[in-house]
Amino acid sequence: PMTPCHQFYMAKLRNQDWIRNDFSDVFVSLSDCHSLLRQDDSGSANTDAKQDFVRNTKKYWVPTEHISSLKHLILQHLPVFRMWTGAGDSQLVNSVYFDNRQMQLYHGRMDKTPGAIALRLRWYGTEVKGVYVERKTHLDSWTGNVSVKER
Repeated sequence: PMTPCHQFYMAKLRNQDWIRNDFSDVFVSLSDCHSLLRQDDSGSANTDAKQDFVRNTKKYWVPTEHISSLKHLILQHLPVFRMWTGAGDSQLVNSVYFDNRQMQLYHGRMDKTPGAIALRLRWYGTEVKGVYVERKTHLDSWTGNVSVKER
C-alpha cells in the first residue's frame, strides 16, 4: 500500500548509489588511473582557454542499462573532463534556450539549416558563479566551414 511510511522508505531506497547505479566516483578514479598510464592531463580544465572555438560533436542515444559499460569503455581512451574537482563524472550543466513561439531556432537546428543558430544562457554547478551567453551557429561541413560556438 502507498502509506507515507512506504513512500518515505521507497524514496530513500531509490536514492542509494547501488540502486541508481551511480558509479561516478569510481569512473573518475579509473579515468585518473588511465590518464596516469597515458601520461596525459587532457581531462584538466583550461581556465585561460579562448571562449570562441570550433566544435565538432556527435550525439548518440544510449539505453540506460548500457551507460555504465559505455562510460568504462570510453574512459579507457579519453579522460573524464571535470570543470571542477568533486561531484563525480556527471557535473551539472544548466542551459536555458531562447526561441520564439514558432520555435524557429529549434527547428532550424534540428533540420540542420545552414546558418541556423541556438541562443542560450549556460552555467555550471549548483551555485551560480557566472553565466555565459552563447550563440551556436550551424554551418555545413561540406562547404569547408565548421559550426561555431561564441561566448
